[in-house]
Amino acid sequence: MRKSRASTSTFPSRTEACSEKLLTNVTADGKLDHIVLYFVAPVLTAKLTPQFLKPSYASNLVFCDGRGFRKPIRGWPAAASLSGGLEGLVRGLALALDMAPLKANVVNPGETETELRGKTVEERKRTIEYMAQTVLSGRAGSPGGVAEAFIYLVRDSKIMGVSVESSGGMIVK
Repeated sequence: MRKSRASTSTFPSRTEACSEKLLTNVTADGKLDHIVLYFVAPVLTAKLTPQFLKPSYASNLVFCDGRGFRKPIRGWPAAASLSGGLEGLVRGLALALDMAPLKANVVNPGETETELRGKTVEERKRTIEYMAQTVLSGRAGSPGGVAEAFIYLVRDSKIMGVSVESSGGMIVK
């Protein structure tokens, strides 16, 4: 069994230099196996990825998207555009990074119950109840359940340029 560790780093990525600084810092002890992004400077970071990931089909660049492309929200056309662009980026990166060799994929988690869903217990409860009504499964997803989608993409060395949906049937309701 491989020894593993997870860490989280956030930064205001407005330039390629910001992305490069973060990646340089987190790889100070050696190259990484995986990078997971949540809509944070995906193009800039993807450009730098081959320098910071081990060259192997076991190495991954995994993006985290939302529902914007599959089920747009009224009044949020920019989110739909960015989400759709991320899908296209992942497919293009699968071709571009194949020579590295690296994998690029995206997870679409849909409505997920996290502490980000409200400042108070009551607010979170109302938000989660609403989210449950918007999905076919009748319940919001859990962070652990969504993590399984990431684990699948990371473990399968032959899956490249795809999007994995973990949304409780949101797009069909």
